[in-house]
Amino acid sequence: MIYAFLLVPVSLLPTYLKMSGNVYLLGAALLSSTYLYFGFRIAAERTRFAARKVLMTSIIYLPLLYGLMLVDRPGL
Repeated sequence: MIYAFLLVPVSLLPTYLKMSGNVYLLGAALLSSTYLYFGFRIAAERTRFAARKVLMTSIIYLPLLYGLMLVDRPGL
């Protein structure tokens, strides 16, 4: 859970460093909160189904985050 919590501010950091804009900020906040939600579920339930949800979320999370960064980069 510690890593899931730390993921939220780290994923929002590119906006504060002026590497991306508000579209990225909104998307990163939504993606990070979704990841955090499924992290809470695996901590509470400890089932295979919850573990698979966390795995699928993590597989989808990073490419979407990078895609948002590409779409909402400064200078476009």
